[in-house]
Amino acid sequence: MICPKCGKTYGTKLTYCISCGCPLEPENDSDEIKETEPPAKPIMVSQTLFAGDEPLTAPAAAAVRSISMTSRENKPVRKKAGRQLAKGAVSTVLSALLFAAMILFFGSSIGRAATDENNAAKAVRSMDILSIPAKELQITEYEGEALPEDSTVGEAIAIMTEGSGVDESNIRRIYDRSTVKEFIGSTAAEYASYIRSGKKPEEVTPERIKSLLGENISVINTNTGVTLSQSDIELAYDQIELSKDALACLAASNLEQGRSGEILKAVRAFLSAPIVLSELLFSAAVIAAIAIINKNTHRSMNYCGTPIFLAGFTAALFTFMFSMQLGLFGNLSGLKKETAAGIAAAVSENAYQISAMMMFLGLGILIIARSARQGEKKPRTI
Repeated sequence: MICPKCGKTYGTKLTYCISCGCPLEPENDSDEIKETEPPAKPIMVSQTLFAGDEPLTAPAAAAVRSISMTSRENKPVRKKAGRQLAKGAVSTVLSALLFAAMILFFGSSIGRAATDENNAAKAVRSMDILSIPAKELQITEYEGEALPEDSTVGEAIAIMTEGSGVDESNIRRIYDRSTVKEFIGSTAAEYASYIRSGKKPEEVTPERIKSLLGENISVINTNTGVTLSQSDIELAYDQIELSKDALACLAASNLEQGRSGEILKAVRAFLSAPIVLSELLFSAAVIAAIAIINKNTHRSMNYCGTPIFLAGFTAALFTFMFSMQLGLFGNLSGLKKETAAGIAAAVSENAYQISAMMMFLGLGILIIARSARQGEKKPRTI
């Protein structure tokens, strides 16, 4: 406060002047000009965010910098996430194609093994033909009389040879010791070669069956203890002649007609060497594509190793179920059951080898992928 009489200045607590004793009055706040900050202008949002000739307040400038930095940082993150998602989807599809290609390769390889002449002969020799239902081999009657519905091939032969000294007790021994099994095996080998290469086999005619019987008469006489008479032999020849129509169904020209011919061509193409090579080349192309899409080593190896391992496991499981006739193969009976057992005995070893090779290959790739991932996680030291 200022004394109005002598002009001395005092604080706000005194009520009178010490020098002259004049009363002091408090100063009027309205007479003092107070400096205040100008009010901040509101931020006007437009297409250009802010007018070019309008200065920004400090809070507005900070907001602009925050919006700008957030936009620049989020766009690359979203773009990178989208690329990773697309790469993952494409890689998954390629992995599924690799799995399918490996399964097809397994099927073609086992099909070629099953149609190998030696394996086909081995498969037939492993079959118990005498236990097959006679009706499945079109043996349904003898001398105009129908055979029992549940007759096996062995029982049908016993009925046909009744009275000749050949009965059911020694039919199997004759079958095992004669050349009949070798004849059936060699015929199956010819037809296996025909399925794969198209080379037509020699037709099975009644004359060939008669020749087979003639060269085994001594075996029949030895194992029955009874010498076949000429009338018995002539009767057997007559019965063989009656099977002419059934044997004609096995001719290559007959198999190539209609739907069976289309199936035969498809199977032959599937088992051809170019198809097997194409399956391998396709698998290699898929692996290369996965490696290009996923530059990360362990990720690309996971996409490649997993389908290869699963394909090998699936092939091994299929082989086991087929060999043991489990699951879908448990309902097989008659000719189908014996055929499956014969094929399994001939090619199961090859099937297990191929499936094990795929499993070890896939597992090896997955182990390398895991090692690569651990190496990428280790901090680098300078």
